[in-house]
Amino acid sequence: MRHDPIDPALSEGGEHARRFPQSTSAGDHMSWPAVTIRADAPLRHAVALMRTHRIRHLPVVNDRERLVGMLSDRDLRSMLGDLEGPDRAPVTHPATANVTVTTAMTAGPLTVWIDTELREVARLMDEYTIGAVPVLQGERVMGILTRGDIVRAFVRAGDDSRSRSRVGGDDVP
Repeated sequence: MRHDPIDPALSEGGEHARRFPQSTSAGDHMSWPAVTIRADAPLRHAVALMRTHRIRHLPVVNDRERLVGMLSDRDLRSMLGDLEGPDRAPVTHPATANVTVTTAMTAGPLTVWIDTELREVARLMDEYTIGAVPVLQGERVMGILTRGDIVRAFVRAGDDSRSRSRVGGDDVP
């Protein structure tokens, strides 16, 4: 299906095409406070925490609350298989009882500072094909910025615009 802009400024790369959120730092758009887990925690606790908070990325910290890794739903699936099965076995299966978060996490994840420009965060996430980055202030994890957070920032910025788009032949405000 083809997406045809109605507003000529959009198709010509006008000002609306370049509209960017007014608040442009990672800290302005991150989800906070960050839900974190200790590296030595049982992996099944991480699964339960991610389900409870309905999140797909979990910053992993050491006993001093310093970031040491990132755990994603993709990391869990590659280690434990499908997490949405009828019995949700990874949480209760005895084989996961002694497996820690360290085993499945990605060590040394890409991070951004709280004042990193949103455009730079988006570029890094695209370049490294990642869905989320921990946002740091000093050595402390302040929040997490996901692709969804970035999309929402652009949608909110676009709400000020009077431009319209055509999707499947229907006008969409």
